[in-house]
Amino acid sequence: MLVGDDRPCLANLHAGLKTRDYEPVNATTGEEAIEICREMDTDLAIVDVTLPDMCGMVLGRLLYETYHIPVIFLTGDHECAFIDKATREGPFAYLVKTRNRQTSS
Repeated sequence: MLVGDDRPCLANLHAGLKTRDYEPVNATTGEEAIEICREMDTDLAIVDVTLPDMCGMVLGRLLYETYHIPVIFLTGDHECAFIDKATREGPFAYLVKTRNRQTSS
């Protein structure tokens, strides 16, 4: 499951997972992610830490403790403090989003 409201980022992740024969399901809010987990088996959640309705780290903890789903956090935050917090959260990992930068000649 992919959870976040950064549509271009999620579209890229979704497409990449599909090419590897995974069947990703997208959720744009924490509540939508919880509902998906109630209705279907979910093997892994990639969760943006900034969601419109709740903190992604709170959602990650809930998904792990309630549904035993491993979580990978997705963030644009390159700060060491966030990385330290994410790694202290327990059985979680994190990915840092980057934007493509165009250079002019």
